[in-house]
Amino acid sequence: MLIFIVCTIAFSQDNPTPNLLGLGVSIGQRGNGSESISADLTSPYLHFAQNEYFALRIATDLLATEGIPVGGTTYTWQRPSYYAARLGIVMGQLPNDYIRLYRELGGLMVIPTGDVASTIIPGWGLYVEFGVEFIFNQKKQNCLFAEIGDEVTLINATADKLQGAPSMGNGPTVTAGWRYYF
Repeated sequence: MLIFIVCTIAFSQDNPTPNLLGLGVSIGQRGNGSESISADLTSPYLHFAQNEYFALRIATDLLATEGIPVGGTTYTWQRPSYYAARLGIVMGQLPNDYIRLYRELGGLMVIPTGDVASTIIPGWGLYVEFGVEFIFNQKKQNCLFAEIGDEVTLINATADKLQGAPSMGNGPTVTAGWRYYF
C-alpha cells in the first residue's frame, strides 16, 4: 500500500495519460466458472518508454460458484463462495485518444467462505490479464473496459464441501466493467 501511495504522489506530474487515481467496477467470470463482482483502484499511469505507461492496481472480488454439495444431487449456487484480492502491475499503451491497451500481471489471494470450505485457508497464486479501455471523453476520465486472462493458485484453497473439492481461483477469466479516473 505504501508503494501505491508513493507512486501516486511522486509521479502525478508530466504525463499525457489520465494522471489520476482510477476506480473501476466490473462483473465477469473468474477461474472455475465462478461469477464475480469486482472493484479496483489504479494508481496514476507513469511514463517509462515511448508510448508505454505503467501503474499499480489493487482489486477485490466477491465470487459465487455453482456446484453440487457433498451428499447432494443437484447443482446449487454457493453465494458468496470465496473472496479474492489482487495486486498487480499494469502496463499500457495509448494507440489513439479513445483506446488504451494494457496487460496486467500480479499476485492473487483467494479466501473461501464457510459455505464451501470446512477450513478457511487462503490460497495464493498469480494472475495475468489483457485488456482494452474504451475512453469516452477528451480528459480520458470515463471508460468502459474488457479483460481476458488466467489465474493460477500455487497454494490451493479448496471447496471441500462441494463434490470433487474444486480448487478456488484457477482457470480463465473474462470481465467487463466501467472505470473512472478522478
